[in-house]
Amino acid sequence: MGLIAELKRRNVFRMAGLYLVAAWLIIQVANNILPAFQTPPWVLKTLIIALAVGLLPVLALSWAFEFTPEGFKRDAEVDSDSHEALVTARRLNRLLIGTLLLALTYFAVDKFVLSRPAPESALASAVQNATAKQERPSIAVLPFDNRSAVAEDAFFVDGMHDDILTQLSKISGLKVISRTSVETFRDSKLSIRDIARKLGVKTILEGGVQRGGNRVRINMQLIDAESDNHLWAETYDRELSAENIFAIQSEVTAAITTSLKTRLTAGEASSLQERPTQILAAWEAFQLGNQRRAKRNSASLAEAETYFKKAIALDPQFYLAQVLLADTYISQAWYSGKDLPGQLSKASAIIEVVRKARPQMPEALSSAGAIAIYKGQGERGERQLREALTQRPDYVPALHVLADYLPGTGRRAEALQMIDRAISVDPLSAVLYGKRAAIQEDQGHYQASKADYLKALEIDPGFASAKAGIGTMNAYIFNRLDQSVKDIQEVIAMDPGNPMYQNMLTVIYQDIGMSENSRNSARQLIAKYGDSFSCMLSYAELFAGNTEVSRRLAEKVPQDSCGRYWVQRQGQHQRVIDDTVGAFPQLLDAKSKPTAFQSLSYYPVVYSLNALGRQAEAKALALRMRESLKSMPLMGLYGYGLTDVVLLVQSGQHQDALTALERAIDSGWQGPYWRFMRDFEPGLEPIRNEPRFGKAFARLQASVDAQRARLPAIP
Repeated sequence: MGLIAELKRRNVFRMAGLYLVAAWLIIQVANNILPAFQTPPWVLKTLIIALAVGLLPVLALSWAFEFTPEGFKRDAEVDSDSHEALVTARRLNRLLIGTLLLALTYFAVDKFVLSRPAPESALASAVQNATAKQERPSIAVLPFDNRSAVAEDAFFVDGMHDDILTQLSKISGLKVISRTSVETFRDSKLSIRDIARKLGVKTILEGGVQRGGNRVRINMQLIDAESDNHLWAETYDRELSAENIFAIQSEVTAAITTSLKTRLTAGEASSLQERPTQILAAWEAFQLGNQRRAKRNSASLAEAETYFKKAIALDPQFYLAQVLLADTYISQAWYSGKDLPGQLSKASAIIEVVRKARPQMPEALSSAGAIAIYKGQGERGERQLREALTQRPDYVPALHVLADYLPGTGRRAEALQMIDRAISVDPLSAVLYGKRAAIQEDQGHYQASKADYLKALEIDPGFASAKAGIGTMNAYIFNRLDQSVKDIQEVIAMDPGNPMYQNMLTVIYQDIGMSENSRNSARQLIAKYGDSFSCMLSYAELFAGNTEVSRRLAEKVPQDSCGRYWVQRQGQHQRVIDDTVGAFPQLLDAKSKPTAFQSLSYYPVVYSLNALGRQAEAKALALRMRESLKSMPLMGLYGYGLTDVVLLVQSGQHQDALTALERAIDSGWQGPYWRFMRDFEPGLEPIRNEPRFGKAFARLQASVDAQRARLPAIP
């Protein structure tokens, strides 16, 4: 007799099926019942392991013994064709079917009755779905008091606070306010009720941490904000170790979810048992890095990088520290002016390692999505970000990056929804309000954008990025280049280590007509940060008539706009086309639909196509690009400016181009590099000598001169 037949005869398959169905049913029931008794999460984990280990002994017993009406008998003592064997087989069949029906009944009740109460009508269902997120229990974890004897322990206390907040935020059934928002209420004199109302929550967790020698003592209390009643309180006094720190955090989280009657999924219950590191010193370095990273300026990000590297050196398997190091590299491209491709390369190498070890880690998925988007792999990045959000619906970094990405695909309304969703979790985040301001500006909602920038500065007066946003709006939307100069000078004082602000001031100097200031500023950039900032000096030398110097500088940065200008000026049009297609392979496909951002980036290729006699392709591409620009505003850093004028000229529609130019300037457009557009943009050459062209730019020049006159002399 073969092995399969023998396994069937000895009822091993029946017993395996019965055991697996029963084990599943036991785990599901335990998952629902155990939290009601405030059992720590390790109990469920232990039960799962015990049931898994128990399968093999059960199968071994099934092989060796037969359960008969007279009790257990060795298999050798029972004839396989006897009445006893048939009765046993039928009994096991009935037991298996009964257990399976019980499991299916439980599944149906849990899914369709307990988890989804039947609404009275379709309208009630719609309202229920729309408000489900708002009805989640909500909590804010206020900064813990440092009750240690030394002030230096503050980072440890803040680390405990941040970890407990993070643990709670992983629970989809809770709305948890993010750290940056609750930090605003450190040492606040406001009442619990007032703080809760400002944060939009119903419960507050507060506590204190005392570290002394090799012991740690933690007091916690959960308070109903409206009644001021204590829902739960506990004191933990443990030996100081990484294991005990994480155990306390898990116990606190489990107790809070029980008090708020929040149901944990099996995955969430399991995540509470995760221990990111077993090395206390690594955890401490990680917390120092995380606290520095939150400040979002060049100096603090450099410190964060150092601390994260220290944590990883102490524990190479500290994957969360690796993810945040990768995120820090990306942030340094935005807040420290570091080379984006280089930063993405470093971040990508880290995330690849993490994802091999933890492929479904939501933080790593989010970082992978951000890297893909910033590398131009938008669809892939969006999928990864949304996958991260299925695991952690309120994960602010993923919402933030999606909000940054969606406007470039034309989904501006959804971008605003994403950032508003992030703000609902982190209502006092200067960074999120800064991003919301940029999205509003991108949609042409200029007053709303300015209000959001001002809100960001109200939250954090030292947030340089928001001040820079107001400065560029003054320059390129509100026609106050003079005020913009002052704004960006203040920004540089706020964050002197970010070269992008110095670069911004260099452009504004040039646009307002302070050419020598622009050249000096550009030289300072190169002296401090290297040749990657050669483009600004190349433009300044071009405006000064030093064409050869301009060309040599541009050759150092061939990928930048000044480098492309000189490539075109020297007649190397095929090179421009090849470089553009390399970045956007589908660009010349007649069915391609470039985004507005891609049209702004690649419109010079239309001029090169015409120069090579490929007029039909040029005209078709220009039409597709002009169509994409309709989703953008005219004004500001995020506006299309004179791009449509260039595309009309290159399509042979010269009079329409002049009309569009007049309309833009009469609407107040004075976009960055306007002097380059007037004097050097190759795509405008066919209309540069037209009287209407000259008169339109004369009006713009007069407006800029008036702004320049309002600005005192700057040495």
